[in-house]
Amino acid sequence: MRRFRSLTELLDEAEHVVSDPVHHRNIPKRPVPPKLAYMAKNMSRYKKKHPGLNMAQVAKKLAKKYDKLPEEKKMNCVRKYTIELNEYSRRKHDFCIDNNLPIPRKSGSKRSAPKDGGEGHSKDEGLPEKPPP
Repeated sequence: MRRFRSLTELLDEAEHVVSDPVHHRNIPKRPVPPKLAYMAKNMSRYKKKHPGLNMAQVAKKLAKKYDKLPEEKKMNCVRKYTIELNEYSRRKHDFCIDNNLPIPRKSGSKRSAPKDGGEGHSKDEGLPEKPPP
Protein backbone atom coordinates (compact mmCIF):
# COMPACT_ATOMS: atom_id res chain seq x y z
CA MET A 1 0.00 0.00 0.00
CA ARG A 2 1.17 3.48 -0.81
CA ARG A 3 1.15 6.21 1.77
CA PHE A 4 1.15 8.99 -0.80
CA ARG A 5 -0.93 10.00 -3.81
CA SER A 6 -0.02 11.48 -7.13
CA LEU A 7 -1.07 14.98 -8.10
CA THR A 8 -3.75 13.68 -10.49
CA GLU A 9 -5.25 11.55 -7.70
CA LEU A 10 -5.29 14.54 -5.36
CA LEU A 11 -6.95 16.71 -8.01
CA ASP A 12 -9.58 14.04 -8.70
CA GLU A 13 -10.36 13.78 -5.00
CA ALA A 14 -10.50 17.57 -4.60
CA GLU A 15 -12.84 17.84 -7.58
CA HIS A 16 -15.11 15.21 -6.05
CA VAL A 17 -15.13 16.94 -2.65
CA VAL A 18 -15.97 20.32 -4.17
CA SER A 19 -18.73 18.93 -6.37
CA ASP A 20 -20.25 16.85 -3.55
CA PRO A 21 -23.05 18.87 -1.84
CA VAL A 22 -22.35 17.23 1.52
CA HIS A 23 -19.08 19.13 1.82
CA HIS A 24 -20.62 22.52 1.13
CA ARG A 25 -21.13 25.20 3.72
CA ASN A 26 -24.89 24.75 3.93
CA ILE A 27 -24.61 21.89 6.41
CA PRO A 28 -26.48 22.93 9.57
CA LYS A 29 -24.26 23.71 12.54
CA ARG A 30 -25.07 22.45 16.01
CA PRO A 31 -26.04 25.27 18.43
CA VAL A 32 -23.63 26.37 21.13
CA PRO A 33 -24.43 25.02 24.64
CA PRO A 34 -25.84 27.57 27.13
CA LYS A 35 -22.70 28.00 29.21
CA LEU A 36 -20.49 28.57 26.17
CA ALA A 37 -23.03 30.96 24.64
CA TYR A 38 -23.02 33.01 27.85
CA MET A 39 -19.22 33.04 27.88
CA ALA A 40 -18.96 34.07 24.23
CA LYS A 41 -21.52 36.83 24.70
CA ASN A 42 -19.68 38.35 27.67
CA MET A 43 -16.07 37.56 26.71
CA SER A 44 -15.09 40.85 25.04
CA ARG A 45 -16.79 43.02 27.66
CA TYR A 46 -15.10 41.14 30.52
CA LYS A 47 -11.73 41.24 28.72
CA LYS A 48 -12.02 45.05 28.38
CA LYS A 49 -12.75 45.43 32.09
CA HIS A 50 -9.84 43.16 33.05
CA PRO A 51 -7.05 43.70 30.48
CA GLY A 52 -4.40 41.99 32.62
CA LEU A 53 -6.07 38.56 32.33
CA ASN A 54 -5.33 36.16 29.52
CA MET A 55 -8.14 34.36 27.66
CA ALA A 56 -7.94 31.19 29.76
CA GLN A 57 -8.33 33.19 32.98
CA VAL A 58 -11.23 35.17 31.51
CA ALA A 59 -12.92 31.93 30.46
CA LYS A 60 -12.54 30.48 33.97
CA LYS A 61 -13.96 33.63 35.57
CA LEU A 62 -16.92 33.69 33.18
CA ALA A 63 -17.60 29.99 33.79
CA LYS A 64 -17.73 30.67 37.52
CA LYS A 65 -20.01 33.68 36.92
CA TYR A 66 -22.35 31.48 34.88
CA ASP A 67 -22.45 28.89 37.65
CA LYS A 68 -23.42 31.62 40.13
CA LEU A 69 -26.24 32.98 37.95
CA PRO A 70 -29.77 32.66 39.33
CA GLU A 71 -31.65 29.59 38.11
CA GLU A 72 -34.14 31.76 36.20
CA LYS A 73 -31.41 33.22 33.97
CA LYS A 74 -29.84 29.80 33.46
CA MET A 75 -33.22 28.35 32.52
CA ASN A 76 -33.69 31.18 30.03
CA CYS A 77 -30.36 30.24 28.39
CA VAL A 78 -31.31 26.55 28.43
CA ARG A 79 -34.73 27.34 26.92
CA LYS A 80 -33.09 29.26 24.06
CA TYR A 81 -30.66 26.40 23.52
CA THR A 82 -33.50 23.86 23.42
CA ILE A 83 -35.34 25.89 20.80
CA GLU A 84 -32.16 26.22 18.71
CA LEU A 85 -31.45 22.49 19.10
CA ASN A 86 -34.93 21.57 17.86
CA GLU A 87 -34.50 23.92 14.90
CA TYR A 88 -31.08 22.38 14.20
CA SER A 89 -32.55 18.87 14.26
CA ARG A 90 -35.27 19.90 11.81
CA ARG A 91 -32.77 21.57 9.45
CA LYS A 92 -30.41 18.60 9.63
CA HIS A 93 -33.26 16.22 8.84
CA ASP A 94 -34.29 18.36 5.85
CA PHE A 95 -30.67 18.60 4.68
CA CYS A 96 -30.27 14.83 4.78
CA ILE A 97 -33.48 14.31 2.81
CA ASP A 98 -32.50 16.94 0.21
CA ASN A 99 -29.05 15.38 -0.29
CA ASN A 100 -30.12 11.72 -0.22
CA LEU A 101 -28.18 11.03 2.97
CA PRO A 102 -29.17 8.61 5.71
CA ILE A 103 -31.42 10.33 8.22
CA PRO A 104 -29.63 10.58 11.57
CA ARG A 105 -31.23 8.62 14.36
CA LYS A 106 -32.04 10.33 17.59
CA SER A 107 -29.24 9.75 20.02
CA GLY A 108 -30.34 8.48 23.36
CA SER A 109 -29.01 6.41 26.14
CA LYS A 110 -27.78 3.12 24.82
CA ARG A 111 -28.94 0.29 26.97
CA SER A 112 -26.31 -2.22 27.84
CA ALA A 113 -26.39 -5.37 29.85
CA PRO A 114 -25.46 -4.91 33.50
CA LYS A 115 -21.87 -5.77 34.29
CA ASP A 116 -22.88 -8.36 36.85
CA GLY A 117 -25.11 -10.19 34.36
CA GLY A 118 -28.37 -8.85 35.70
CA GLU A 119 -30.77 -10.12 38.29
CA GLY A 120 -30.42 -13.76 39.31
CA HIS A 121 -26.97 -14.20 37.81
CA SER A 122 -23.83 -14.61 39.80
CA LYS A 123 -20.65 -12.95 38.65
CA ASP A 124 -18.75 -16.22 39.02
CA GLU A 125 -21.41 -18.41 37.40
CA GLY A 126 -19.94 -20.73 34.79
CA LEU A 127 -16.37 -20.37 36.06
CA PRO A 128 -14.52 -23.33 37.57
CA GLU A 129 -14.04 -23.38 41.35
CA LYS A 130 -10.79 -22.05 42.76
CA PRO A 131 -8.22 -24.74 43.48
CA PRO A 132 -7.41 -25.43 47.15
CA PRO A 133 -4.38 -23.56 48.55
